[in-house]
Amino acid sequence: MFDFQLHSTASDGTLRPKEVVALCARNGLKTIAITDHDTVAGVEEALTAGSKFGVRVIPGCELSVEHNGQEFDILCYHIDHRNLALVERMAFYRQVRIERAHAVIAKLQKQGFAISFEEVAKIADGSIGRPHIAKAIFLHANNVERLAQIGIKNPFEFVGAFMTSGKDAYVEREKFRFVEAISLVHNAGGVGVLAHPGWTFRNEFEQRLPAFLSELKSLGLDGVETFYRTHEERHTRFVHSLAVELDLKETAGSDFHNPDDPIFHMVGAWESFGIETNFEWITQR
Repeated sequence: MFDFQLHSTASDGTLRPKEVVALCARNGLKTIAITDHDTVAGVEEALTAGSKFGVRVIPGCELSVEHNGQEFDILCYHIDHRNLALVERMAFYRQVRIERAHAVIAKLQKQGFAISFEEVAKIADGSIGRPHIAKAIFLHANNVERLAQIGIKNPFEFVGAFMTSGKDAYVEREKFRFVEAISLVHNAGGVGVLAHPGWTFRNEFEQRLPAFLSELKSLGLDGVETFYRTHEERHTRFVHSLAVELDLKETAGSDFHNPDDPIFHMVGAWESFGIETNFEWITQR
């Protein structure tokens, strides 16, 4: 069993890298990738844990990317996680995340929520993201009554209600440009894969993905995450057909973040729908 998209406390997950690896081992996974957002801070710990638990850990990350106005994520595998150019650029974008967090917190404070940057920083072990801010809101006793009044039951719901595009506390942040990102990944010895296309394009999935994938392929994209936690069978078969047509590598991932997350709470949770594909390009490298 494989899982090539997993998150830890190095970004917005709730388990330490070694705990993610241990969980994967208990669930029978043999090869995994730790793919934290815009950071490789958890890779060394995961590699050490992999040796202990008998799980092969592939160094990776997930880069937040923009191309021609479309925001999306690129999963990176087999990167040299000590590559100076990649590490320095990721450090720059982590600082961008910090600046965005300050701006989001200021907006939430204006709306009457009790929260401070210091509280968020204590929760975030690594790269700061919106889930950390939402968790800080829920941990503060002065927010309990307000949250009950507006009917928000958990941090996941809070992110959707306040911090997504168009919502009151949303703040846009600078992201990697795709051409820069894929060049950095290749120069670090890695491959770049479009993450969860069904999740990214939602209702416009079948209309927009073919041309988008083709364009990214011409610019250096190596693969696509065909098998994904929330992909329905129609998504999976459609992506698989495009991968075959464009000669793109295919991956599979649960997008595990948190054992208590309503969606992304299980490692190895992706469905093949009977499609046979070869993961040797990533498992045997």
